[in-house]
Amino acid sequence: MVIDRVELLDGEKGFTFARWRDLFIVVWRVGPTVSSVNRLSSAFGRAHAGYPRGVTTLVIIEQGSAMPDTPARELMVRDMKRLGGAQRVMGVVFEGSGFLASTVRSVLIGMLVLSRQSVSTKIFATVSEATGWLSGCGLAEPATKSELLAVIADARRGGSPPG
Repeated sequence: MVIDRVELLDGEKGFTFARWRDLFIVVWRVGPTVSSVNRLSSAFGRAHAGYPRGVTTLVIIEQGSAMPDTPARELMVRDMKRLGGAQRVMGVVFEGSGFLASTVRSVLIGMLVLSRQSVSTKIFATVSEATGWLSGCGLAEPATKSELLAVIADARRGGSPPG
């Protein structure tokens, strides 16, 4: 299987923002800060370039990642309102189980309600569930679940630098 290169748009120890075709991949390893949310907004703009009909966004919140503080959360809600039309669909994965994972999923749902997004958004517990959903909808070019799993694994490792 030959997979197009995953392009690293921005990243450091706590997060990765990458693009593969029209799929914008966000991986949070730590809680978002105002600074990282601003970098996310910039990376999204680069991911959206060349896709006037919008991109598909997959957000992965790794187990152990903290919730954003209030200023970061407010900025995320503002950006979700502002950038919502540039997305076709969005999947959010919060890895983990138990009370904390359930609480974070509830906070995510609250942020989605506050942002009043018109984009179809689904929340998942695993990347595997999300790739099953993504392979059936949302991508401009069809991709299999196994292709998407490989792409996401590459993005989590940091993808390839631009250029």
